[in-house]
Amino acid sequence: MKVTDTIEKILKDNGIEEFAFVKTSELKIINQRLLNNVDYQTCILFIIPYNTRDNKPTFISKYSVPRDYHLFSSQLFNAVIPKLEEKFPNEIFKGFADASPYNERDAIAKSGIGFIGDNGLVINERYGSFVFIAEIVTTIVLPVEEEDKRRTECAHCGKCFDSCPTGALPLRDYTKCLSYISQKKQKTEDDYELIYKHGTAWGCDLCQTCCVHNEKAEYSQIPFFNEKLINTPTASQIEEMSDEEFSERAYSWRGRGVITKNLEFFEAKRIESKNRC
Repeated sequence: MKVTDTIEKILKDNGIEEFAFVKTSELKIINQRLLNNVDYQTCILFIIPYNTRDNKPTFISKYSVPRDYHLFSSQLFNAVIPKLEEKFPNEIFKGFADASPYNERDAIAKSGIGFIGDNGLVINERYGSFVFIAEIVTTIVLPVEEEDKRRTECAHCGKCFDSCPTGALPLRDYTKCLSYISQKKQKTEDDYELIYKHGTAWGCDLCQTCCVHNEKAEYSQIPFFNEKLINTPTASQIEEMSDEEFSERAYSWRGRGVITKNLEFFEAKRIESKNRC
């Protein structure tokens, strides 16, 4: 069995269907320290789809309904890397997700398994923009077939620009993005009113729910992303979580205060609206 076939089987056995081999020499290094002076030759780049049939959030972003993908990535690396090391005992393997030595978005574009949409999101042909990126770098020199790389591009339909209520996308100003505003620790009353008006207590999916590349996007078949879903969190639910449970959530990195205050505001506004009726 060829080296690439062996790696492909190991990845697919662990639920990873969309991947590509990219020469590290083609990638933009953004954190040299993470390479730890190892001469990595190939980046095994892959897409992690997270949207499932039961992922139906109310006022939070789809990516925050399941547990944090960093937890999944850690479990994946712990399962995959020992198998790779067993098959290739003289080689080195290292996994990265988010905190990567390379510019992951640029790597995706070079790999052909995804492209960057006008909404700034990574988009894959099968799973749309409901994906995360991770990679395993290795000292193995693997063949990279340029002709096998897909070259799909954004449809440039303008729907994402039209859907953005603050003009963040056309301006390329992330500080105006509802997702950014929802995650701020210090908010003005106007900030709270804005996120409430557009129904987003955490994150924002407006520019991807309208995306034409998501119209026929496949659901993830990875069990992790269909377990322990929280579609409609409440402030009390967040407060009652143990530290371990809370740490598994995508919104944990900002601390309990940010998400609970947002949810408390939403809950107060709904009670206020109900009383008016």
